[in-house]
Amino acid sequence: MKLAPPLAAAAPPDRSAWEALARSARKATVFHTAPWADLWLGEWRDARWEAIVVEEGGGYAGAIGAIVRRRGPLRTVHAMPYGTYGGPLVREGHPDPASVRRRLLDAYAHLAGSRLTVRSELTWYEGAREEIPDRLPAESAFTHVLPLNADYEALAEGFAPSTRRLMPTPPAPGAHHPGSRPILRGMAPGTP
Repeated sequence: MKLAPPLAAAAPPDRSAWEALARSARKATVFHTAPWADLWLGEWRDARWEAIVVEEGGGYAGAIGAIVRRRGPLRTVHAMPYGTYGGPLVREGHPDPASVRRRLLDAYAHLAGSRLTVRSELTWYEGAREEIPDRLPAESAFTHVLPLNADYEALAEGFAPSTRRLMPTPPAPGAHHPGSRPILRGMAPGTP
């Protein structure tokens, strides 16, 4: 996919630039991290970690990460899959974060709407509907997240086996996991 600067496609993203962005973005969560991407690369052998990034000052000012799986010329695109917080990231203190998010989402809509993309999903926790391009159909939904505390293992025992299998290690103490909040999910036209 051809992108106009400062947007760029990164496959895979520069790990140190990605982690610096995730640390500096106010709404970043564990679902935006390189280890989360690594989990999916290990789960799906045909997967690649890709991103649409805004390059600025030798790093990333913003990005949307995705796990992309290809079958011949066709692909599925999951914006940091199966986490309700996989939307766009913008570095804290950026002078125009809404503009960066719009550019990232527009580029994602282009990728998701491609005739070669058979399935696409982006879930954006507390997303701003007005920033989502019209060509990227969106729906509102709600999620409830249990706060993680020191007794993570006891909490994890209540997860379904399929979920426990995806969580090999507990997140770092103090990780941000808010309660019920609206989310926006964008999917390519025609995807279930």
